[in-house]
Amino acid sequence: MYDLSFLHDKIVLISGGSGSIGKYLVKVILQYSEVKALRILSNDEDALHTMNQETYGSHESKSKIRLLLGDIRDKERLIKASEGVDVIFHLAALKHVHISEYNPFESVHTNVIGTQNIIDAAIINNVGRVILSSSDKAANPSNVLGATKLLSEKLITAANTIKGMKRTTFSSVRFGNVLGSRGSVIHSIEQDIRAKRRVRLTHRDMTRFVISPESAVLLLFRSIDLMKGGEIFVFKMPSVRIYDLCLEILRMCIVNDENNKFEILGIRPGEKLHEDLISEEESLRTVELADMYVVLPTIPELYNSLSQYYISIGATNASYMGSYSSRASSNILIKEDIRRLISEMHSELA
Repeated sequence: MYDLSFLHDKIVLISGGSGSIGKYLVKVILQYSEVKALRILSNDEDALHTMNQETYGSHESKSKIRLLLGDIRDKERLIKASEGVDVIFHLAALKHVHISEYNPFESVHTNVIGTQNIIDAAIINNVGRVILSSSDKAANPSNVLGATKLLSEKLITAANTIKGMKRTTFSSVRFGNVLGSRGSVIHSIEQDIRAKRRVRLTHRDMTRFVISPESAVLLLFRSIDLMKGGEIFVFKMPSVRIYDLCLEILRMCIVNDENNKFEILGIRPGEKLHEDLISEEESLRTVELADMYVVLPTIPELYNSLSQYYISIGATNASYMGSYSSRASSNILIKEDIRRLISEMHSELA
């Protein structure tokens, strides 16, 4: 299923590794690779304790895990955590739009300064590859969270020009809504259903890009294996109308009386009705592969070499597409596809 030969005998650090996607990433790495050691950095002590109680296949697999309590805001902690590391998956971030709107500088501390701390630690320790987990909110940002994620992408790209003689390469990936992750739309809907309260919707016409945990992890692996430094990887992913998603979850939970089951809250501070994975401006410097798009940087010395490389491996220019928007009817899932995606998500996270 996964070709993780690039992780053979490597030491891997996952920031934010106790989150939903981090835990799934850990499980896949231990199952499909011969990694030397896997360091999981988190500021959530309870989550790390829970991970310590879990089994990860064989005793040998679990013996490779190192649970590190720390915060990406603490550069000295990161420098220690990344000593001898070959690959960093940078997942740690503040991720909730409305919370960042009311606490903007906290979002800056974590998403921007925290990312620069990751960069500095990686360069100091001559880490091989660093991949940032970013968000569709970074394209055409209209809120604090999106602006900080865009800045974190810019820092990651520019790091390739300031690393000197160090071997480190830095790139980013953009996700939509990772289904089933903590705080995701499905997680919130199912919480409402279990609590036997009305399902809370912000807007009936709202659309979002969606990706399964397996596809999200696959994008991380594919990107970190392919990366040359400075590019942003965007998986080709569908979108869903949130109202349609709610209906299918209700039906799958055998809640047949969906009439009057919704409470419309209105769009929360900072939220957009639709999201973009690639802005129209970015599409002018985007190339297309079979399963993904690659947004090339504006920095000329990076753009020129990356453009030549991706064309040489068969990528084509994607400037024709304009913005890659969740509102495009060609992307939106119908109910059968929604039900399949929900079922796959539950089996992956089981």
